[in-house]
Amino acid sequence: MLVLQIIENIEEGKKEFNINLLEAIRLIDRSWNKVTQTTIKNCFIHAGFLNRENEIEVHSDSDNEEFTIENNLPLAKYMKLFGDKSVTMKDYVEVDDAIITNQLLTDTEITCLASTSMSEDKNIESASEESDNDIAHQTGADIVTIHRARQSLEVMRTFFQNSKHTVAAGSLDLLTQIENNMDEISTFHIRQSKITDFFNV
Repeated sequence: MLVLQIIENIEEGKKEFNINLLEAIRLIDRSWNKVTQTTIKNCFIHAGFLNRENEIEVHSDSDNEEFTIENNLPLAKYMKLFGDKSVTMKDYVEVDDAIITNQLLTDTEITCLASTSMSEDKNIESASEESDNDIAHQTGADIVTIHRARQSLEVMRTFFQNSKHTVAAGSLDLLTQIENNMDEISTFHIRQSKITDFFNV
């Protein structure tokens, strides 16, 4: 994904490629969503959190090498120093269940948020009516390039992030799915250049 962005910048003629923290978080989120359950389970088996009975096949670089404590040197050293503490899967998953992760709103805060959102809805409706009139005056269908589509997606993502309304997590996930589809479309149409393409033959 990062390589695709770098290639697009090169094609657009941009010499430098900068990535900010928000874009890095988005890339990490997209990458994490592509991780399968099998990969996660293999990691837990490799780290020793699951019993051998629950074990599925661990994929390693060499198929001949079987996973043992001796093959995993850092974990083996840890086991020798601290012994086998037998952390169960349930203990590992529920370690932070008691931590408060959000703040409960009071009734006055809820009414304040509701009243400001209603006034913003009225402003959005009047702005959308004006934009609908502008669209009605346009003639002909514009051809949308992948670059322009990505810019539009970025505008939508920025809109949702800056919105004072609570945005459903599914909305941002849909934008990520659209971005993944754009990646597939852009890579589908890429053609490998031939050496003869660079000569006037």
